[in-house]
Amino acid sequence: MAGDRHAQLLAMLDALGPGQPPLEQVCGAGPTLLGVSGVMLTLMAHEEAGTVIARGGWGVEGLEELQFALGEGPCLAAFQEGTTILEPDLLSTGSIRWPVFAVEALALGVRALFAFPLCLGAIRLGVMCGFRDRPGMLTGHQLSDGSLLAEIATLMLIESQSGAATGSAPTVAPGWAHRAVIHQATGMISVQLDAPLSEALARLRAYSFAQDISLYDGAVDVVARRLRFGVQGW
Repeated sequence: MAGDRHAQLLAMLDALGPGQPPLEQVCGAGPTLLGVSGVMLTLMAHEEAGTVIARGGWGVEGLEELQFALGEGPCLAAFQEGTTILEPDLLSTGSIRWPVFAVEALALGVRALFAFPLCLGAIRLGVMCGFRDRPGMLTGHQLSDGSLLAEIATLMLIESQSGAATGSAPTVAPGWAHRAVIHQATGMISVQLDAPLSEALARLRAYSFAQDISLYDGAVDVVARRLRFGVQGW
């Protein structure tokens, strides 16, 4: 039964990661339980923002940043749709759904991705993502454990907030500061163009891509007022 397996997984997390913070236990045990190379937990504020708060196993630096910068990928899809996204082979089917992301992820050594939304009812907190350096689908047992691990991580996040000040968030990686700059720049571009935030972010992505710089560096140009959209041809 699901309740029994839930209890078993909690016991396994303690056994595989004694003394570790709860979310790190989830990521540390994830590769063994799901048969993947690595697992990461991404906290998301909305569809266009996120940062890794825990990871375990084989780490792929830049994978989450890549999805955020491109605006496509399994984690964004899982968060937006509120459903599990299974991509067993980025080289074939993945290249159809996420053509740009697939090419870049493959270059990082990622071949398969499995994204589980961290949600409770209408509340969406982020995504748990498992990734492999080889193609292959999760087994039915692994898929079930993945869903339960995502549920456990969601409850851990909510519990971590129970004693926090209203509006605060769990401690996250320094990369969140980069997101703040990008959001600030997006807001400025939205005002400059009198356009929705989604269009403003798309224009910032286009500028950064054309200049062959990171999304963050493009945002810095805007915040520092070295670039003004609608005036300098962007």
